[in-house]
Amino acid sequence: MKRVSRIGIAAACVALPLTAKAADLGGMPPAYPVAPQVVASWTACYAGLNLGGGWAQATLFDPVANMGLGSVNPAGFVGGGQVGCDFQVGQFVFGVQGMASAADIRGTQLQPNGVFTTNFNIPWVETLTARVGFAVLPVTLLYVKGGGAWVRDNVWTSAGGVTVGTGIITPTGWTAGFGAEFLFYRNWSAFVEYDYSSFAKTRIALIPSSGSAIPIDVNHNVQTLLVGVNFRFGAPLSPSPASY
Repeated sequence: MKRVSRIGIAAACVALPLTAKAADLGGMPPAYPVAPQVVASWTACYAGLNLGGGWAQATLFDPVANMGLGSVNPAGFVGGGQVGCDFQVGQFVFGVQGMASAADIRGTQLQPNGVFTTNFNIPWVETLTARVGFAVLPVTLLYVKGGGAWVRDNVWTSAGGVTVGTGIITPTGWTAGFGAEFLFYRNWSAFVEYDYSSFAKTRIALIPSSGSAIPIDVNHNVQTLLVGVNFRFGAPLSPSPASY
């Protein structure tokens, strides 16, 4: 009996330290801390730059002679900047944006009369739009946009390489587009976007080197394909590497 008691006492002496060590180990922090979960939000104001290409389709009409002067399909470079603000509700993102881009969209086309050539150049395009998006992932936003558009058109006619008349107009129209934007590091995002802008018939007065002005009706659209980056103001979109 005494032998059994001594064995029990010895087992208890061994078990108590092991239990204490297990309790101590349970209260210790893990050797490798788990990185905090990144929670991205699209609610912020931003400013950024864009770059891409543009093309247009312009139709000209002579209201005096009551005859068409053909069409021109200019194309070229587009690049500029944008500012805006977004507000996220659940997975939906609502915002406003202003975009202004310099351009060198130009083209020439011989008129149906076979004598005169129409020259068309667009030096800038501006838009002011509302934007609605859906965050398919925390860092990926698909969106559509629409609003007002303005453009500068430089038009001139020539014959045999000699300018016959020149004119400038700044028509107002509407624009619609769609794109995708990606949060890729802290306060930075990148996007790709397509926009279509339409401008109703606008009358331009071509000023010749001599004689009276020649009225011409211009009806055209402008399309752009842009890539760009935005810096979003406010708290970083992800933890800094030092916080891991």
